[in-house]
Amino acid sequence: MKVIDIMCDSARLLGLEEECEMLCDSTKDETSKLANQTIKQMFELAKLSIRELCTNYAPVLTTTEITTTNKTYSISKLTNCIRVEGATQSGNPVNYKIINRNINFEQDGSYVIEFSSYPNISSLNDDLSFLQEYGLDVAVFGLCAYYCLTKGMFEDFEKYNQTYQEKASALKDMKVFMMPQRRWQ
Repeated sequence: MKVIDIMCDSARLLGLEEECEMLCDSTKDETSKLANQTIKQMFELAKLSIRELCTNYAPVLTTTEITTTNKTYSISKLTNCIRVEGATQSGNPVNYKIINRNINFEQDGSYVIEFSSYPNISSLNDDLSFLQEYGLDVAVFGLCAYYCLTKGMFEDFEKYNQTYQEKASALKDMKVFMMPQRRWQ
């Protein structure tokens, strides 16, 4: 599943036939698709919708190996970090404190940090296969709701947003996503 799949299904649901045709046309490159203002706006709204989905309903758990300096590590170095969930050293949990957007440890060393994050979306073809377990439709309804809100289509917004909220709330009962471990220095 890719961002463009969510956008194509959303355009179809919203009745945006020209945009749907353009999005689904494999002969057009990404630059020409994003030249269309509606598609460009939908892309920005898709990024916002997916970030909101991962932040509030279905966090993506990411682990990364870090090395501290002066017993601290800046949270800003963790890509798209929402919150730190835990830290281990040599497989054993360690104590840490979050102070001023820094993770503070009792001593310097290498640690594995587990944190909630959201995907960094920069292309129509970015992979969102981690959402497949939850179904494509939750992201589609989220994008439709945002699109209707920005266009002042408030009745449609309420309809799509209600469906999105119901589907997204159901995700809280499911397990979280796990991303492969990354290494940071």
